[in-house]
Amino acid sequence: MTPTRKSFPFAEALLLSFVFLASASALTPGEVSTLSWCPGSRECLQWSTSSNATSYVLYRGDASSLPSLADLTADSCQIRNFTGTTSGPILRQLPLPSDGLQWFLVAGHNVTDGDGPVGNGSSGPEILNSTGPCCGQTVFYDTFTGADGSPWPLPWTDIGSDALKDLQSNRGRQRPVVAANPYTLGRMYAPLDPIDPQNPAGFGEENVEATFTIEFGDIARQGIGFYVRQNGHRMQTDPTHGQGYAVFIEGYTSPQHIGLWKEQDGVESQLTFQVPPLTIQNGVRYRVRFRCVQWTATATQLYSKMWVEGSAEPAGWAVSLSPPDSTPVLQNSGGGIAVDSYSTITNPVITPADTFLDDVEVTRICNPLLGTGALTPVSEAFTFTEGPVWRGSELFFTDVNTNTIYRHTPPSTIAVFRAGSNGANGLATDRNGDLLTAEQATRRLTRTSGSGAISTVVDHYLSYQFNSPNDIAVRADGTKYFSDPTYGNNPRLIPFNGLFRLDPSGSLTAEWQGDPVNDQPNGVTLSPDENTLYVSDSQPGTVLAWNINADGSLGSSRTLATGLTIPDGMCMDSAGNLYVPTWSTPSPSRLFVYDPNGTPWGFINIPRQATNCAFGGSDRRTLFVTAHEGLYRLTTVVPGMPGP
Repeated sequence: MTPTRKSFPFAEALLLSFVFLASASALTPGEVSTLSWCPGSRECLQWSTSSNATSYVLYRGDASSLPSLADLTADSCQIRNFTGTTSGPILRQLPLPSDGLQWFLVAGHNVTDGDGPVGNGSSGPEILNSTGPCCGQTVFYDTFTGADGSPWPLPWTDIGSDALKDLQSNRGRQRPVVAANPYTLGRMYAPLDPIDPQNPAGFGEENVEATFTIEFGDIARQGIGFYVRQNGHRMQTDPTHGQGYAVFIEGYTSPQHIGLWKEQDGVESQLTFQVPPLTIQNGVRYRVRFRCVQWTATATQLYSKMWVEGSAEPAGWAVSLSPPDSTPVLQNSGGGIAVDSYSTITNPVITPADTFLDDVEVTRICNPLLGTGALTPVSEAFTFTEGPVWRGSELFFTDVNTNTIYRHTPPSTIAVFRAGSNGANGLATDRNGDLLTAEQATRRLTRTSGSGAISTVVDHYLSYQFNSPNDIAVRADGTKYFSDPTYGNNPRLIPFNGLFRLDPSGSLTAEWQGDPVNDQPNGVTLSPDENTLYVSDSQPGTVLAWNINADGSLGSSRTLATGLTIPDGMCMDSAGNLYVPTWSTPSPSRLFVYDPNGTPWGFINIPRQATNCAFGGSDRRTLFVTAHEGLYRLTTVVPGMPGP
């Protein structure tokens, strides 16, 4: 995700309307007296209460969330629990963009009980998880506005005294001082929990992406380090030693580079580094993006990149870890942010060389793999399962080798839907909920109506029969995209391995003519906004992403992932994360998960060679995975896309 600076466009009165929630355990009205914007601020919410309530839960959601907030079952974002009987600000340093969502403050006598008046507000576009963390939430924001020479604004705290820290030209400046050491070091710290007025130190954040601007005065003798999961202490100089992960940008040691570091018990060590793709120059503003995410329960992945401010952001990361870091004390831990300025300059009076920090934006990111349930088999009595699609209250899938389409009614019922399926592989549903089938043996796409009647959708390109239709994706307007490799059929009838588009009028276009030897287009799936088509190319082990034009045709493409062992069918969750089953060898196989930009979140081990996946269940939070001989399922935190 790319955080952006936003502000409220509306100018209504500061006090917001509030509504009382009734429930069996209802508290008396007035226990939350007000929920309003802070005076003169659109980046702060404040509240007041009587002495009756002792605990509060701040939520965000839409109007449909309101009735069930009292018993904590709403499909909304839980921002923070906090306790106390005072009043004051509950959000600080946060840009709160307007998109029609609302803020709700629920009062009770403990964090699992209660209701009360709620205030209407607005929030940014983010994933809504059931009473869980708000993915994409901006948790820190600072543009360093202030008079020259004034101190860094709260909640920044000076935890290192070897540098002068003040504001200069609306930037956070650090200036080296003459020190006994061969270098000078300064560290400023800020907590990442400004929401709870009773806990100013904060609980911290575990998985974040920080974007900030830096500028050097003498890069050959300077460096800047930006920390996350930082515990508010400096190296080994405090009784509690410093901890955290960091990205360093420096010319302090030659050559100039961008590096990933860890601080463990006050000792800093470099994990990896890379010479940046640009020469760092004095007086030039650079943007830096730094991502820290818990990749598995025991390993954290770090990424970073930098570019000249105002220029296009690079698509890929300049540096990342391989393998992820597994330092125990830094796993599954939260913290704040910190910034270091360090220099070998020992006489700054003669050679003033400041470092600057500006426009810091930190967002919470949520790895969709964290919180998933255990993988469990539905059945392992098949030969080659494929093509899963959820329709209504059932999962339909194919067993290619036995020429059968099955339907699975959770939790355990499996029945034959169609025997003699003509080598059915991929399945999809159209706008009417009819079942679409890619039939290898008959080299066609078919439609099965609600009455069970089967009709041909398309079976020719020009004068040629297809090679072996494999997988299908359908847009809301009825446009169908399907792959046509050569798997399962000889001889080849079309001289290329194709990706086709069938528009609602019936016009067929070969959008991509893959090389007959080096390409095997396989899985196809659409992004949630239907502006991107993802296609796995099994032969080279890549996943490609095409931009979709307004008329449904495909525009430019990019490579999203490489180095996979036979990527097959794919599926996507509502946040735009892509799930890619592979035929990894040796066993177990792996289902890889990528964010919309192609950054991997990690993988799920599958005991047999994985072929495809689909989200299902009434809440779309059951992930079904087909594999050689097996059908598996697990629960997820992020739901899949809605469907018929």
